[in-house]
Amino acid sequence: MSKQLKEVKKILETAVAEARRAKNLEKLEKINKEIQRIDPNFIDKLKDSLISHKNVDNKNFREGDIVKVVGTASVGKVLKLDNDKAIVDVNGIKFETSIDKLEKAQIDALNFKDETGSLTVAKNKGVYEIDIRGMTVDEAEEVVERFIDNLISNNMNRGYIIHGKGTLKLAKGVRKILQLDPRIKNFRFAPPEEGGAGVTIVEIN
Repeated sequence: MSKQLKEVKKILETAVAEARRAKNLEKLEKINKEIQRIDPNFIDKLKDSLISHKNVDNKNFREGDIVKVVGTASVGKVLKLDNDKAIVDVNGIKFETSIDKLEKAQIDALNFKDETGSLTVAKNKGVYEIDIRGMTVDEAEEVVERFIDNLISNNMNRGYIIHGKGTLKLAKGVRKILQLDPRIKNFRFAPPEEGGAGVTIVEIN
């Protein structure tokens, strides 16, 4: 959501709160005039912006489309659409997510390969990694488990899970997932030069 839209939404919320506390029509009329003074058409603009931002119609996506998970560097293919949900394949790892967390991606043949079971090879680092930034813990669980499956099937003993820092809620969720997986030998945050607390390094038994 844009900064302008956030500001408009805040104004609207304040106006609604005042309206609820209002005891007479004069107060309500004053609130309405203030809204109109700011922008005569801002209610319509807000409605249109919210619709375009949140209510993404299935018509905008088709099975087979290459999409990007909003807020992450993950690019994948839409396998199935179901109302407001989509099943996406990111480097062979399939997971379900809300359509409003997806956006059309510009296909880059160097960075996207449609190969089931493949892993992402990070350029300039030569490491295997998965980017789950922007996902919820529930969404990330299946992705992380499939990532571990792929590490093992590709005879890799180490991988990098990029979850970002933020409140560390996702990082804690990832650590819990790894703690319960007997295939994991060890896991730790990456050193500062490799992402620090925003990246977890996983070692396979």
